[in-house]
Amino acid sequence: LMLNDPLEDKKEALINFTQMTIDFYHSTRDGRNFGPGGGHQPGHTLPLAWFAVMLGDDEAKSYVKNEAVFKTSEHDFLQPSTLDSSKALYGSEKMIFMSFDPYRYWLYVTEDKNPKNMSNLCYPDPYGYVDGGGSLKRNQSAYQEIMSGVWQGVAAAGAIMPELAEMYNNPLMFDYVDRWFTEGQLTQLDPAAPSTGNMDDYGILFGDDPNNPGTPILDPRLAYYNSPTDFGYPEGVQGGRWPERHGNNVGGINPPYYNAGFFAPMWEQYYQAPEGPVPVDRVLESITSPSPVKGVPNGTDKTAAAFGLPATVTMVTDGGSLQASVSWNMDSCTYDPYNKQSQTFTVDGTAAMPPATDNPNNIPLTVSIQVTVDKAAIDSTPTPSPTPRKKSSPTPTKKPSPTSAPTKMPIPSITPEPTKAPAENLITTDYPEMVGLLERLYENADIRDNALNATYGVMMRREPVVTLAAGYQENLRELAKLTFSDIRGDEWFASHIPLAVYRKLINGFPDGTFKGGNLISRAEVLTMLARFNSSEELIRQNAEQDVESWIRLAEQIGNDWYTHYVVAAKDGLVYPDLYTKETILQPMTRGEVIYALTNSLWKDEIREGGTYYLLAEINENPAFNDTLKTIHISNPDAGNDGPKCYCWFKQFIYATENPEMGVPMDFYPSIMCLKDKGILLGNNGESKWYDPITRAETLTLFERLARVWGEESNLEYD
Repeated sequence: LMLNDPLEDKKEALINFTQMTIDFYHSTRDGRNFGPGGGHQPGHTLPLAWFAVMLGDDEAKSYVKNEAVFKTSEHDFLQPSTLDSSKALYGSEKMIFMSFDPYRYWLYVTEDKNPKNMSNLCYPDPYGYVDGGGSLKRNQSAYQEIMSGVWQGVAAAGAIMPELAEMYNNPLMFDYVDRWFTEGQLTQLDPAAPSTGNMDDYGILFGDDPNNPGTPILDPRLAYYNSPTDFGYPEGVQGGRWPERHGNNVGGINPPYYNAGFFAPMWEQYYQAPEGPVPVDRVLESITSPSPVKGVPNGTDKTAAAFGLPATVTMVTDGGSLQASVSWNMDSCTYDPYNKQSQTFTVDGTAAMPPATDNPNNIPLTVSIQVTVDKAAIDSTPTPSPTPRKKSSPTPTKKPSPTSAPTKMPIPSITPEPTKAPAENLITTDYPEMVGLLERLYENADIRDNALNATYGVMMRREPVVTLAAGYQENLRELAKLTFSDIRGDEWFASHIPLAVYRKLINGFPDGTFKGGNLISRAEVLTMLARFNSSEELIRQNAEQDVESWIRLAEQIGNDWYTHYVVAAKDGLVYPDLYTKETILQPMTRGEVIYALTNSLWKDEIREGGTYYLLAEINENPAFNDTLKTIHISNPDAGNDGPKCYCWFKQFIYATENPEMGVPMDFYPSIMCLKDKGILLGNNGESKWYDPITRAETLTLFERLARVWGEESNLEYD
């Protein structure tokens, strides 16, 4: 303990130990696993807690307290008592996982028969009344002896610095050590024990009740009452397991070869002082509910630290308020990090009783906190209004009958009055760094008007593209970083940005940001689809020539900045006439985007009778885990409201909200197609066809699409 050492020596030791804890903490954050590692290696929770407490690091406190991987190995050996969940009993959790049953337990206890040769571990009491242990021929299990010194030291440290005990976040261990080093083994009183000691009585006088599995047969000679101490034993009858061992082997130091020379005197000096370990001087009255957490960004990791949950809660006692550590159970909340909509949910937690605090009124230590995750931001209008040109305004015209003379239909204006100003400005030539580097990609390709051609496909697989895209990925990432202020360069999609922007598929915002995590609307995706293989001028020309579609769609979605793009890329929608001005500006789902891309290049392969349609219909080898089942949405004319009833769209939205029903056959052939071609990779084994899609995800799909299309279209060049 260095009680009599010079102060300078103590200071040096303290500094060295603190430096070690700093190294431990940063090693864990870099991915090193300080797990339990068995009884001989009790983990590193205590030094990690020391680092967090001594440096006052709130983030570290939350991390250490809530990170189960750093629990020390006594977590495997202590179980809550059935009679009182705040009390700890000794018994190896590992034995539970080995599928032992009560019969095997009592066979081992009474006859020392251990078919799995796990005598060094300790079978827990199957009914949670007393400490587990070895057989009648063994004094106690080895691990209980091995861990005794380490547990003693941790408990003593927690008594000296109560905040360490809170950070340690394992009240069962502190309860067990206090009892183990003061009272010894708990082997009484156990109403389920075989007082006869004869295994022939199993299932008759003791053991699992055959009529009520999981419930013990209580010894008929023992009276069991409500209180755990109210066992009545007839004179001359000894109940429970090993009556002669009850209260012996205190601290597991008999013989004391597992006792720690440092921890034992510290225990005597600070824990077993005459005044007791920590005097109880306050009584818990209530726990104050923590304030709700709001404004959590969409897509945040499902961890307490990422949500910004508090590491402590306020406990009100008769001696004033104090902060108590809280452990949050993240599995208790319904948060879905892949859901792009706003989510509000609660996270349950358990507060730790601080030292010197009593809870005689049994106030629940459970707490909960409300968390609100924001809806993912949706990009607004992606392009500026074109330069105004005087043209006739669109006038709805009835479709001429086959026998009537053709009527010249007015050409709608390419520049209607938008309902709101575009939010993005086109940026391509504003960045000389980008243009200078990307010109290398197109110097040997005869690409005009942004249209893909045979040379493009070859170029995407030959020099200089292969060299730049594969050998100079860092150049592309650095270029993206220079172009947009919110791009770091290490994002998974960063290398796709320069090509996509140069080809005018997607643009940045006026403030110089890219916002790859923003959701993208149907209007924006169709704009990208129209630009994918055509210039702005050709898009306008094609839209003006398709007057009937323009007028029909303008009635549905409005005549705005996006209308001519939707007209040009209308094949990207399953039923273009079923969208409204409201729905065309809403986020597009991944399934819709996948259909749009596939239908633009491989239409015949996904139609009914096509290769991928047949594969999807049979579905012998599901493409993803969320495409195990398929459903058919009724045709758009179904219902009683006529051809514009939007029945299909309503059913589609319902399907996205209930994906467990199955993936619609409108999209599944496309999903199979893009997966087969290596364009759609999935997310943790799922297609997420029902989720909205982000700008980053969309541009990546477009770039993969361009490369695969080039390869398939130019096999003769190989």
